[in-house]
Amino acid sequence: MNNVNGVIVGIDIQDKITQAAIWDEQTEMVIHVTGPENEAAFLNPFEMPGWEQSGNIEAACEFIASIIECASKCAQGRKAGLICITIADYEIKKLNFISEVMKRLQFNSEQWSVISHEESFAFYAYSQKKGLYSAGVMLLDYSNDNIASYICMKSNLNGCDVIMENRYFSDAIQYDEEKDSYSNLCVNQHEITEWLKGLLSRYNVSSVFLTGSRFEMEKFPDEFTRFLCHSRKVFAGQNLYVKGAVLGACTKVKQILPPDTILACKNRITTGIEMDICERGNDMRLKIVRPGTNWYSVKKQLFFIIDDVRYINFYLRPVDTNKEYIEKIDISSLPFREGKMTRIEMDVDFMSDEECHVLIKDKGFGDIVKSSGKIIEKTFLLK
Repeated sequence: MNNVNGVIVGIDIQDKITQAAIWDEQTEMVIHVTGPENEAAFLNPFEMPGWEQSGNIEAACEFIASIIECASKCAQGRKAGLICITIADYEIKKLNFISEVMKRLQFNSEQWSVISHEESFAFYAYSQKKGLYSAGVMLLDYSNDNIASYICMKSNLNGCDVIMENRYFSDAIQYDEEKDSYSNLCVNQHEITEWLKGLLSRYNVSSVFLTGSRFEMEKFPDEFTRFLCHSRKVFAGQNLYVKGAVLGACTKVKQILPPDTILACKNRITTGIEMDICERGNDMRLKIVRPGTNWYSVKKQLFFIIDDVRYINFYLRPVDTNKEYIEKIDISSLPFREGKMTRIEMDVDFMSDEECHVLIKDKGFGDIVKSSGKIIEKTFLLK
């Protein structure tokens, strides 16, 4: 692994609890972080949802800081160098709240990231031995009144290995809060098994991972177990996402996914974006966004000196079809100045994994030419 200035930390924020783990460079393993009283998980200081409300910001800062402090103690006092946080509901309000927390804790944007549970699962599953994911992997998450199923398959698309994801939900489950998890699963095991038979008749998976509080039990009902374990490896545990978060942080300095693999699960951009530029007299394509990038992490700020052009072309190429198409941005309203004195700022970010936002500003030319203040804004959906 390349040198990291500090320990690598993963944090999984769930509804009621939060888990943390670190990467041990000597053993190359993920180590679970315990709380001040040696508890396995940290109790959240306020209820979810609603935790991202602005009034909770100070409590959230104290909470995350205490977790990072425990992670540092677990690493013999080393400070946090890279942090990856994973959450289930990957929405802009929560993401911006976490961003503000990390800013107040004085971590720069290169030190931290936030990913979804689906991404965490993919990092975890595809960091295992090849035999466990060779034919695809399934995650069953029984945290609420339904079971969420994520099926990840690695396919060779246009000469590139791409991890694609399919998502399914089973909500025809009756859960009795007065019974324990095992009793509830016994009551529902036939319906769940029949639902899984339908899913797995379409997919061949090498292994199945079970997680979620309602799967927390010492043994599983017979019918459910017999079906899942037939010709498949099955694993159950409640720390899968936090391990995936650690591995997600490791991707900045270490190869985690198989080489030349694009992660194209939910919350990853599955389309590459390029534009034409001329550098030192040579025409070339500038890569704006690489496929497999988390959408929230894309915050590009680019500066260009432009000639008398009417449009900027964005060339988009989805990984599944590899068929290029163009999104044109009309910039004819920008003032053109002779002598290459038209300078623009281009900001590119995303509102979701398929919604790209572009903001172009006339920047003038230093003290010579003042900016006109003209701004061009465009949002387009990826196909």
